[in-house]
Amino acid sequence: MKTVEISSKSVEGAIEEYLATYKIEREELIYEIVEEGSKGFLNLIGNKPAVVKFTLPGIDGKIRKFLTELFSRIEIQYEDILINHTSENDQDIYSVEITGVAELGFLIGKDGRFLDSIQHLTNRHANTLADNIRVTIDAADYRKKQDRKFLLMIKDAIENVKRRKKAVTLEPMDAAQRRRVHQYVKRDKELHTLTTGNGEFKRVAILPVKHDKEKYLSTSQKGKRQNEGME
Repeated sequence: MKTVEISSKSVEGAIEEYLATYKIEREELIYEIVEEGSKGFLNLIGNKPAVVKFTLPGIDGKIRKFLTELFSRIEIQYEDILINHTSENDQDIYSVEITGVAELGFLIGKDGRFLDSIQHLTNRHANTLADNIRVTIDAADYRKKQDRKFLLMIKDAIENVKRRKKAVTLEPMDAAQRRRVHQYVKRDKELHTLTTGNGEFKRVAILPVKHDKEKYLSTSQKGKRQNEGME
């Protein structure tokens, strides 16, 4: 972490200068007193300034502060906020684990939507601090368990396509989920994928490689219009 030294007439004076200059809250203070400082003869001769070394809070500290304040407002009780920092493709990834949550179901919400909302807000905040940052938030390994279920669903769909030699259209997904499906299926030379639908949550279709994508789209759109006419 980056450090900075500040000299002042007193330790408290150095602290106040640091807080004002770097817009830091007192609860974020991490510092070491290098020189206590002393007054010289008649406060005129031989005065020595106080020198304090401060550790600037990193992105992880600011993410922790943001979540601490957020959880306080929405009255979520927990034990700790653990943050692990890694880098991938020039992007800084901060993986956050909330431990000891008193009301886990409330924090996660239906289908993980409340946890997703907290993650979205945290990402918006993090991206005001620096560029190319991504924050993931988990509690009680919820996302890891969901990830295993998601991969199992993709594998089952692939087996279904190969067995029936027919296309399978998955449930609506967000962009990140669709990207994972495309990347996973891409490794299988017998299959290919395409995206159908409109809006944020579109569907991914998995097809045998011999199937024509344009023909599939034409057929699926025709079927959709027929179903709409029956409603």
